Amino acid sequence: MRLKTKLGLLAGVAIVLAGGGCVISATQDAGWLRTRIVSAVEKKTGRHLTIDQLHVWLLPFPWVEAQGVHLSDPGSDAHDMFSAASVRVRLSVLPLFQHRVVFSNVSISQPQIMLHRDEDGQSNWHFNPQQNTPEEATPAASGGRVNWDIVVANLELTQGDLQWQDELKHRSGELPVEKFEAGALDTDAPSFHLDALKNKGKLSVDGQTGRLFPHPATQMPVQIKAAFSVDGQPAGLAHIDGTLTTGEPEQREYALRFGGSLGQLQAVQAFFPRAGLPHAENISVNGMIGGKAGIPQLQNFHIHTGTFDLRPYKKDVVLEHLTLDAAQSDSPVALDLAGTAEGTSLGLKGTVGTAEQIMTWLHAPAESSMPVSLTLTDSDAGVHFTGELGGQHSAFDIQGQLKHLATGPSQPVFDGLSVKGHVETDETLELTKVHSFANIVRNLTAQLDVSAARVAWAGQSWEALSAHVVNNNGRLVADPIQARGSGLQQSARFVYDVTQEIPAAELSAHPVVLPLQVVDAWMGVQSWLKGEAFVVGTVSARGRDMSALRQTAAGHVGISVVDGKVGSKILSSLTMNKIPMKQEVSVRCFGTHMQLADGVATIDLLGLQSRFLSLHGHGTVNLNTTDLDLHLAPTLMLAGNSAESDVLVSGSSYNPVIKMEPNSSGRYGLTIGKNDGEDDSCPALLSSAREGEAGPEPAPPAKEKGGKVMNMLRGLGLFH
Repeated sequence: MRLKTKLGLLAGVAIVLAGGGCVISATQDAGWLRTRIVSAVEKKTGRHLTIDQLHVWLLPFPWVEAQGVHLSDPGSDAHDMFSAASVRVRLSVLPLFQHRVVFSNVSISQPQIMLHRDEDGQSNWHFNPQQNTPEEATPAASGGRVNWDIVVANLELTQGDLQWQDELKHRSGELPVEKFEAGALDTDAPSFHLDALKNKGKLSVDGQTGRLFPHPATQMPVQIKAAFSVDGQPAGLAHIDGTLTTGEPEQREYALRFGGSLGQLQAVQAFFPRAGLPHAENISVNGMIGGKAGIPQLQNFHIHTGTFDLRPYKKDVVLEHLTLDAAQSDSPVALDLAGTAEGTSLGLKGTVGTAEQIMTWLHAPAESSMPVSLTLTDSDAGVHFTGELGGQHSAFDIQGQLKHLATGPSQPVFDGLSVKGHVETDETLELTKVHSFANIVRNLTAQLDVSAARVAWAGQSWEALSAHVVNNNGRLVADPIQARGSGLQQSARFVYDVTQEIPAAELSAHPVVLPLQVVDAWMGVQSWLKGEAFVVGTVSARGRDMSALRQTAAGHVGISVVDGKVGSKILSSLTMNKIPMKQEVSVRCFGTHMQLADGVATIDLLGLQSRFLSLHGHGTVNLNTTDLDLHLAPTLMLAGNSAESDVLVSGSSYNPVIKMEPNSSGRYGLTIGKNDGEDDSCPALLSSAREGEAGPEPAPPAKEKGGKVMNMLRGLGLFH
């Protein structure tokens, strides 16, 4: 046999043996390699790595496949930070002769990444490598040590999922990744492509940058473009272009331009369905980032939005447009905002710091401050705010006037509102996080003089309203509060104190005339009357909500109404439904006086007089449950005679139960006597209810022509 033939046979045998070895290695688990990989990863990360199966091929090119890969969370093997159905790695042979390990292709199937940060700020993406033993840390005594460069040339991820959960800031989310490809990673121009799909939304990102392996380029070009679509229709675009200088943090430089636009903000909910985003449209952002070392600085930027509906967060507030502009990093940021609040057209214009100061604020708000000059405008009038906004200390001078301001549904409306004063705080960040009324009083110092030419509320109006308000050391005092309305000069005092653990409030009226439904809402009861309530008295209470305030209310209150209306249903019930009434009945006067303590209003005086019905009585009302225990004596005037009986009202103010009450001997009785209804009990009743304060008098009793019976029927609403 010739030499060539022998060599060919040997080569064939070698190929068969090598191929057979590859087949065997591909069908058997390479436990020897898996043990080394697991040990190396655990040493570098401090985490537990598990691989269900590991196979190695040598022909036609070396590659390794790992199936069932799991990398644990820190301190727990029960949860994975990373998992994948399979990881396939292809190795290039020739670069090995140059001491380079080049993975020409890395393919990861169904990767699952879970990023987590707990309430203490500990994150699972920070690794803790194991310390080397002395033997591992000492180089081998013989021979030199060769440094090998490790490079990944191409990377592909398919059917992946990225999740994050931040318990510190209470945020979470998920981004399903359909495909991620990174190519030419070992060249001067690596590129990448991402497709993310969720619900009806699709996000596509394409980018290119500079050399990454084995050593990053000093000047790193950046070019990234993103396109967002919903239901196959374009929804938004974004881009970043420029260069980065890599290296140590103090050597880094930035020169990046960015921009983007979004037609509808709610389109983003295709990816974040629980975000609860408001309706906003035509949003655009562009600018430039520059600077050296430390924090990247905004060189310039422009932000614009069209309609921005804030009603999901604040009722009846809609922005028509918002614009923020900064021409340079050290030039003031111009703010221009316009919209409606409670039906009132308002604008906000002025300047807020500089672009550089805003970036510093975002990075370290507690150590930052910036000048602010803003004007809240209403037509051609405005209130000016000038001062300093800081992460800790902020201070503003306030002065100006608004022609018209509505404060909310069923709330007061102000015309010719003027304000002048000063406010400041050392807890700006705290107030942005928790802006409850109690926290504002606790952390704000203010002295304000407020006035309004006219105030309207629930069909009632006042003129020449003025108030002097001082808030200091956790105590808010508005004294005096003065206005003229219903023909009276009215005065009140309000104190809110949060110096103790439980807030305390005190309200005095000397007198104040309010819509009766407002008084009823504060007291938590259902009224049977309509009209203007003349209120006198002083009440103090402690609590964080209305239920606690009602339970701890202490003081005395007098309430009276002249020329009001009372529901026919309740009056008919007081007559045990013997006299039908079809309409509201006019009431010449109503008065009550009560003492408040332990969540109960103890009524020592309760009286009412209408044309043909009067009553007097006493009792109690539970301010939280509105349970009633009223002992009344209604008197019905019938054609020169009268009928009177004792009545017990129980149940609640929303569902009263009325029945006859027995007398001291346990008998039910009806007293009939001569009474033509001409006795006027209103002056005495109103004087007691008003604690001697002067107030409006009821219209004199009407003297109508016709018989007394017919006049009575007219008064009851049965005839006109």
